Amino acid sequence: MNPFESFYPGDITNVSSIEILSGDGGERKTINDKSVIKEWLEKIRHVQVVPEPDQEDYTGFLYVFTLYEHGEEMLTFSPLIINGIKVESSDEIVSLMHELYFLESNRAA
Repeated sequence: MNPFESFYPGDITNVSSIEILSGDGGERKTINDKSVIKEWLEKIRHVQVVPEPDQEDYTGFLYVFTLYEHGEEMLTFSPLIINGIKVESSDEIVSLMHELYFLESNRAA
């Protein structure tokens, strides 16, 4: 079991934007608001993640999030895969993904 931030190659507090791709329809959103990013990362960074022993291929996704530092892709994850490593589903991570996706949807409305 590892904290979510251990999958990030560097200091997760340096994230400057988050791109969200919805698996339901393919809608893409980008979050650039530093205060929103900082608050959300504080919630997810310490969530414990368990690598899945069975690393067979997986298809389909609820969301794919990509974290960027000044335009450079640093980490890509879905509820079941983090940077290509299959992980056990986490209700807490799914909930936080929903929260940011719908927060951004409500702000755009």
